[in-house]
Amino acid sequence: ASASAKRPYQLFSLPGGLQTLIKALEQALPSESVSLNTQVESLALEDHIWTLKLNDASKIMKARQVVLACPAYVSADLLRPLLPDTSDLLNQIPYAPLTVLF
Repeated sequence: ASASAKRPYQLFSLPGGLQTLIKALEQALPSESVSLNTQVESLALEDHIWTLKLNDASKIMKARQVVLACPAYVSADLLRPLLPDTSDLLNQIPYAPLTVLF
Protein backbone atom coordinates (compact mmCIF):
# COMPACT_ATOMS: atom_id res chain seq x y z
CA ALA A 1 0.00 0.00 0.00
CA SER A 2 1.20 3.50 -0.70
CA ALA A 3 2.32 5.69 2.17
CA SER A 4 -0.36 8.21 1.26
CA ALA A 5 -3.21 5.68 1.48
CA LYS A 6 -5.63 6.46 4.28
CA ARG A 7 -5.81 4.00 7.12
CA PRO A 8 -9.28 2.98 8.27
CA TYR A 9 -10.22 4.24 11.69
CA GLN A 10 -10.32 1.69 14.47
CA LEU A 11 -12.17 1.78 17.74
CA PHE A 12 -10.51 0.39 20.81
CA SER A 13 -11.13 -0.08 24.48
CA LEU A 14 -9.50 -1.73 27.45
CA PRO A 15 -10.31 -5.32 28.35
CA GLY A 16 -13.34 -4.93 30.61
CA GLY A 17 -14.09 -1.46 29.14
CA LEU A 18 -12.79 2.01 29.95
CA GLN A 19 -14.20 1.67 33.46
CA THR A 20 -11.09 -0.47 34.11
CA LEU A 21 -8.98 2.70 34.01
CA ILE A 22 -11.28 4.54 36.43
CA LYS A 23 -11.22 1.64 38.89
CA ALA A 24 -7.41 1.41 38.72
CA LEU A 25 -7.05 5.15 39.39
CA GLU A 26 -9.54 4.97 42.24
CA GLN A 27 -7.55 2.16 43.87
CA ALA A 28 -4.18 3.88 43.37
CA LEU A 29 -5.15 7.32 44.70
CA PRO A 30 -5.98 8.31 48.29
CA SER A 31 -9.74 8.03 48.83
CA GLU A 32 -10.10 11.71 49.79
CA SER A 33 -8.67 12.73 46.42
CA VAL A 34 -11.28 10.84 44.38
CA SER A 35 -14.86 11.97 43.91
CA LEU A 36 -16.76 9.81 41.42
CA ASN A 37 -19.97 10.85 39.68
CA THR A 38 -19.30 14.45 40.65
CA GLN A 39 -19.27 17.44 38.34
CA VAL A 40 -16.73 20.24 38.75
CA GLU A 41 -18.56 23.57 38.64
CA SER A 42 -15.51 25.83 38.66
CA LEU A 43 -11.73 25.94 39.03
CA ALA A 44 -9.60 28.55 40.73
CA LEU A 45 -5.84 28.80 41.12
CA GLU A 46 -4.16 30.71 43.91
CA ASP A 47 -0.60 30.35 45.22
CA HIS A 48 -0.07 27.17 43.16
CA ILE A 49 -3.11 25.49 44.75
CA TRP A 50 -6.18 24.57 42.73
CA THR A 51 -9.63 24.90 44.27
CA LEU A 52 -12.39 22.82 42.70
CA LYS A 53 -15.98 23.70 43.48
CA LEU A 54 -18.08 20.59 42.97
CA ASN A 55 -21.75 20.36 42.04
CA ASP A 56 -22.46 19.44 45.64
CA ALA A 57 -22.25 23.05 46.85
CA SER A 58 -20.93 21.98 50.25
CA LYS A 59 -17.96 20.17 48.69
CA ILE A 60 -14.75 21.89 47.72
CA MET A 61 -11.52 20.08 46.90
CA LYS A 62 -8.02 21.51 46.96
CA ALA A 63 -5.15 20.07 44.94
CA ARG A 64 -1.61 20.83 43.81
CA GLN A 65 -2.35 19.29 40.42
CA VAL A 66 -5.51 18.76 38.38
CA VAL A 67 -6.02 16.61 35.30
CA LEU A 68 -8.98 17.48 33.08
CA ALA A 69 -10.21 14.22 31.58
CA CYS A 70 -13.36 15.54 29.99
CA PRO A 71 -14.40 16.67 26.52
CA ALA A 72 -12.53 19.71 25.22
CA TYR A 73 -15.65 21.90 25.30
CA VAL A 74 -16.13 21.12 29.02
CA SER A 75 -12.47 21.92 29.72
CA ALA A 76 -12.94 25.15 27.76
CA ASP A 77 -15.82 26.22 30.02
CA LEU A 78 -13.85 25.42 33.18
CA LEU A 79 -10.71 27.22 32.00
CA ARG A 80 -12.37 30.30 30.46
CA PRO A 81 -12.00 32.51 33.59
CA LEU A 82 -8.34 31.53 34.01
CA LEU A 83 -7.07 31.01 30.45
CA PRO A 84 -9.42 32.58 27.88
CA ASP A 85 -7.06 32.01 24.92
CA THR A 86 -6.66 28.34 25.79
CA SER A 87 -10.41 28.08 26.22
CA ASP A 88 -10.93 29.47 22.72
CA LEU A 89 -8.51 26.91 21.29
CA LEU A 90 -10.23 24.06 23.11
CA ASN A 91 -13.58 25.16 21.68
CA GLN A 92 -12.15 24.80 18.17
CA ILE A 93 -11.52 21.05 18.51
CA PRO A 94 -14.00 19.29 16.20
CA TYR A 95 -15.92 16.23 17.30
CA ALA A 96 -17.00 13.71 14.69
CA PRO A 97 -20.33 11.99 15.25
CA LEU A 98 -20.04 8.31 16.09
CA THR A 99 -22.56 5.53 16.29
CA VAL A 100 -21.68 2.00 17.32
CA LEU A 101 -24.15 -0.80 16.72
CA PHE A 102 -23.82 -4.33 18.01
